[in-house]
Amino acid sequence: RCCVLLALSACLAAANAVEDHARALASQDVGARRKAAYALWQLEDAAKPAIPALAKALADEDDYVRDLARRVLERFAWETAGNALHAAVPALAAALDDPRPDVRRRAAQVLWRAGPLTTELVAPLLEPLSRALASEDAVLRAGAAAVFVNQGPMARAAVPALVKAAADEDRDVRLWAVQALGSVDADAAIDALVPAMKDPDPAVRAAAALSAGSAFVKGEKAVEGLVASLADDVQDVRVAGAGG
Repeated sequence: RCCVLLALSACLAAANAVEDHARALASQDVGARRKAAYALWQLEDAAKPAIPALAKALADEDDYVRDLARRVLERFAWETAGNALHAAVPALAAALDDPRPDVRRRAAQVLWRAGPLTTELVAPLLEPLSRALASEDAVLRAGAAAVFVNQGPMARAAVPALVKAAADEDRDVRLWAVQALGSVDADAAIDALVPAMKDPDPAVRAAAALSAGSAFVKGEKAVEGLVASLADDVQDVRVAGAGG
């Protein structure tokens, strides 16, 4: 009985410590915020209750606090932690419009790690993510497109922005955009996927072929593009074309 009481006491103390550190992240004292961020980083998975506060800390004025907040949040990727990062989405949506490039990039990165979201969480993200797709920052554009890959048909309103991104000058932006179009609404985007199957980058061509192949109504040009991909010099493109 004594051991059980001691264990319960330890659990309560740990929970209280996480709450204290989460509150300290909002302190006016940068030293206190740094200590709190470092303490949460040391707690590893036990820092989960502090996720909303950590998401806000991504926009902290101090580089050290922002970096540690990002590192802690990245431990809760959806593949291993399920919906843990969903609590961070409102703060991450606000961070997408932060004037500092590194804050916007980190917000997009963590949103991608959050995985598939609920309809309620996706809806308020559509506008800030679409604005991010139009940013002058190629890293941010790619990050925003990557977030859409996980959202499926709930993100249909972003198809026009993704279609434009599929022809972006940056290879990574094009790659994520064509993947997102296949996930969100390949039928609505088929006219953008056809030229993407002729992209100079083989990874983009392969992704475009897979996305075009997922459309229910492909059309003559899409079918021609898929057939052409079967004779591509790169095996991955040929395999993608065969899958389509």
